[in-house]
Amino acid sequence: MHVVMRESDDARLCKDGKWRTFAQFGTFRSCVKTYKRKGNALRRMDILNRHWTHKTACYVQSVPKGHAMDACGKVFPVED
Repeated sequence: MHVVMRESDDARLCKDGKWRTFAQFGTFRSCVKTYKRKGNALRRMDILNRHWTHKTACYVQSVPKGHAMDACGKVFPVED
């Protein structure tokens, strides 16, 4: 899983196009937009960085297998 994040405050891009620092994962429009492929996340990041009006930039946070991301954006290992 890959997520597009903003460097200034580690807010995540949501499905409705808004940036949120506290967002759940799921099917609602206010949930975090996740990408299965890193290339798609990088493409979206490039588009956002190209059209960005502020001085902050975006980056892609990858969540490896065996790990999860909470609503605050912290990545932690999952115990089976």
